[in-house]
Amino acid sequence: MVPRAAHVEGRHIVLATDGSRFADAAAVTAGNLARVCGTPITVASVHKPSYGPERRAEAEEAVARVVAHMQREGSVSEGRVLEGDPAGTIAALARERGADLIVTGSHGRMGLQPVLLGSTSERVLNEAPCAVLVAKAA
Repeated sequence: MVPRAAHVEGRHIVLATDGSRFADAAAVTAGNLARVCGTPITVASVHKPSYGPERRAEAEEAVARVVAHMQREGSVSEGRVLEGDPAGTIAALARERGADLIVTGSHGRMGLQPVLLGSTSERVLNEAPCAVLVAKAA
């Protein structure tokens, strides 16, 4: 989805990950785009404080795993684990980084909420300051 005022120029990509297979599919897509376009990428996971320390550790591991993969594949990448509302926090990160593309998976961690039913991906679409690519897992 590309908002009317957005321009995809390959400045920066923000990849939202939660460690799920859906997020891994998004990571492959984002990594390929970053490599082809020579675009830096920020891999981010958003942790809600109410989730507890185990979930934060899972988020940190997921981000580290994806960043390591991106770097092995030749992409310039950094990782961030942030706290807050996932959709709003990802949109804010995209603004902060000057991103012109956010890549996210089509479903959340449990794979239960498709984009069209009010998932985090849909809320990212609504709050994003730039284009959003929702990648589907096969």
